[in-house]
Amino acid sequence: MLRNFIIFLFLSLASCWASENNLKPFVTDFCTGYPEGTILHPKLWRHCCIEHDLYLWAGGSSKDRLQVDKGLLACVQKTGAVVNGSLIYWGVRLGNLSPIKFEDKKWGNGWIKARGTEALTYDEIDYIERFLLAHQSPYLNDESISLFVDSLRKRIP
Repeated sequence: MLRNFIIFLFLSLASCWASENNLKPFVTDFCTGYPEGTILHPKLWRHCCIEHDLYLWAGGSSKDRLQVDKGLLACVQKTGAVVNGSLIYWGVRLGNLSPIKFEDKKWGNGWIKARGTEALTYDEIDYIERFLLAHQSPYLNDESISLFVDSLRKRIP
């Protein structure tokens, strides 16, 4: 009886430890209520918002968050939409400062258990890569996942 209890306890704890690193599938709502392009080109900077949502999903340090937001600004402005890029950038920066957070818009929202704003570890990045390849989003392909994961690895000091 005691042996069965110990086995049960061990298996229960092991499943809790394993679930600490689980991720939710990546989802995006593109530019979160903001247009994804112009009237003539309705998806002009949509790819910028998908990339930003992917980084938001993975999380990392506060410094990483600022770099990701600046990357969103640069990406949208590269499409020629300078004013829209600035509006989107300041929207995400102000949203980051807001005390009210939507669960799916928090930094690192992909993790089932909140991980804070620590830099991602090599193990976490490897886990992210395996997870994304196994649970592919319709907005990601193997090449975009590889580029994303490489950029995450470059952040590690």
